[in-house]
Amino acid sequence: MALHVSDFKKAPKEIIFDLINFDNPGKTISSTVMGLGVPQAATGQNPVANTTLEVSALPNSGYTGEVAVNYNRLALDGFIAAAGITGALEIPVGDAAKFADLIDEINTALGINLTADDYIDGDIGDWEGTPNETKIIQIPADADSYVFLESLSVTLTAEDIPLSDVITVTTLSGLNYPTAPAPAPVQ
Repeated sequence: MALHVSDFKKAPKEIIFDLINFDNPGKTISSTVMGLGVPQAATGQNPVANTTLEVSALPNSGYTGEVAVNYNRLALDGFIAAAGITGALEIPVGDAAKFADLIDEINTALGINLTADDYIDGDIGDWEGTPNETKIIQIPADADSYVFLESLSVTLTAEDIPLSDVITVTTLSGLNYPTAPAPAPVQ
């Protein structure tokens, strides 16, 4: 069987239809004739893949019935190495307050199309405001994602602190000579 490499920049459902069409040559299955159910974790001993998905014929499509397909969703963290990134995925936090605020940068860095249906949004949290501050967050995959599993570890880097925010008084009091100690009383 030939190896299918998906275009992860496509919409998640389109990735699944591409996979179905690749493994069923000569057929053109798309969202205009078929609907996709909710992905389920495969069960039983030694499942053939990690995910089971019901594919259903749409009304008036020329098809009838449902078919369960099995395939492997992929761990989000695996896309870091696949993108040629060694070590952690680092993203500058900028004005981001929630995971959703980082998704465009993550998609660009990893060459994927992570959509709002693929992950569970959350707050980034507070920053201490110290220089060179970093924070590691975990963005969990949504259990209903067609493509992704587990979570994505992202190292957020805070922007450098402008020195003008730290040194606000610029006219300094100046240097002064030390005061000579008073002579000790004579006894």
